[in-house]
Amino acid sequence: MNASDPASRLQRARDQLRGYPDGTLAAAEAFFGAGDVAALDRLVDGVLAFHLPAKPGRPPLGELPADTRLVEDIGLDSLAMVEMTFLLEELLGAKFPDDELRQLRTLGDLRAAVRAKAVAA
Repeated sequence: MNASDPASRLQRARDQLRGYPDGTLAAAEAFFGAGDVAALDRLVDGVLAFHLPAKPGRPPLGELPADTRLVEDIGLDSLAMVEMTFLLEELLGAKFPDDELRQLRTLGDLRAAVRAKAVAA
């Protein structure tokens, strides 16, 4: 089995997303198994939620507007961004160059970048 084929990516996602918020693995399965590009937003939300500090009362990321700022509004720090990026790169088989990462300011930016990389891969 080729590491870049959908079945391999799906198995890798199952292994790597254990312990992530509910729905994260289902979103990965929907994308890798059925090619559901819309599921990538849910995947991003789950991965992001896992790497964010706990904040009581914060609405689910899927309910936040696309212009929600990653650092200022939801508290994403640079270490969490690096960890999250490594995971997404491995899952998607695509690289996120540093200059692209520095331009990600909002939840919408992050979702769009992941969709673009996933579709291109």
